[in-house]
Amino acid sequence: MIHKVIMPALGMTMEQGTIVRWLKREGERVEAGEPLLEVMTDKLTMEVESPASGVVRGILAAEGQVVPVTHVIALVGPEDEDLAPLLGAGEGARETSAGPSASEREGRPPAERQAPRGAEPPAGLRASPAARRLAREMGIDLRKVAGTGPSGRIRASDVASAGSPADAGAARTEPIAGPPEPGGGMRAIIAKRMVESVRTTAPFTVTTEVDASGMVRLRDETRGRMGIPGGSLNYTAVIVKACAAALKEFPSLNASYSEDGVVAHPAINIGVAVALPEGLVVPVVRNADRKALIDIAVEIEALAKDAREHRLRPEQTDGGTFTVSNLGMTGVTSFAPIIRLPECCILGVGAIITRPAVTPAGALEARPIMNLALTADHRVTDGVPAARFLMRVKELLEAPAGLLL
Repeated sequence: MIHKVIMPALGMTMEQGTIVRWLKREGERVEAGEPLLEVMTDKLTMEVESPASGVVRGILAAEGQVVPVTHVIALVGPEDEDLAPLLGAGEGARETSAGPSASEREGRPPAERQAPRGAEPPAGLRASPAARRLAREMGIDLRKVAGTGPSGRIRASDVASAGSPADAGAARTEPIAGPPEPGGGMRAIIAKRMVESVRTTAPFTVTTEVDASGMVRLRDETRGRMGIPGGSLNYTAVIVKACAAALKEFPSLNASYSEDGVVAHPAINIGVAVALPEGLVVPVVRNADRKALIDIAVEIEALAKDAREHRLRPEQTDGGTFTVSNLGMTGVTSFAPIIRLPECCILGVGAIITRPAVTPAGALEARPIMNLALTADHRVTDGVPAARFLMRVKELLEAPAGLLL
């Protein structure tokens, strides 16, 4: 039996995904539950497993293409089963109907939609059934397509990649989604979300300096003693714990704006921005106010590792109520971050820099100083509550031993 592999809905709000990489090629064997491809959503990149054991009989979406959820992206099944009934059923590569096809919207009759515009390929041409069908739908001459399969066999992904801009746009919307726009994928998603944030929020930023002497001392004193991967306490974990404690005292900043007014969140779930080569992901430390500092440190290390290995699950990135973005490792001393909707606040953390500072006793000493910048949404909060929250975070970070309790 031939099994359809569909673009899965990897989150409640996911509408489409980008094919990052096929881990199996046409003609290769795959087992049920074995990773078949990597898919990128608006929040993360993760592996999709094969729904059945068998041979990959057809790949219907090329790497880099954006595909709506529930659309069929591959076929898996016995090597000797005839695909003609399935491919000739006219069901396209969609598991659900999405209205008239692009050809129908353009007013082209079915005969014109199905008729090849190029010459019929010779019978001896090595091409998969899925590739032949896709070539017919896209009007592509298979003799002009370079095959990447065994012995030059043409795959469906080869056909999808070979479509000219003039031909492929309308035809590709039936079996697969079109190619991503320039700068597409995760970069396009980040751009869309950041522009939406800037356009719809009323952001303002408050800043302060933190004497990080206590943080440095705490890290040195706990080095190798707390069972943390890497051996030392990550500064980000200390900041997350301080923010969680402060949000408990300032619940109005643990909220979101909606058309019905301000929505207060009962849980304190803090996102931690993680930079990847292809963009930014924000895994979430849930109920951070209820967790010990050591547990937060271990969890952040694990989340960052999952992010780098593209193994984050949707539940690890959903539900954030506040975000910490630490650029200290880059040497940047200060920056004003952009709010991640639907949250109302984000904290930007700069590098710890040793410079002259006046001590409480009035003496001039070299001290490790860290800048914090809180960007908040004026629709949800005002300057004074935001400033008081930030000063409370500063107070907690300058006496971080209390965060161990």
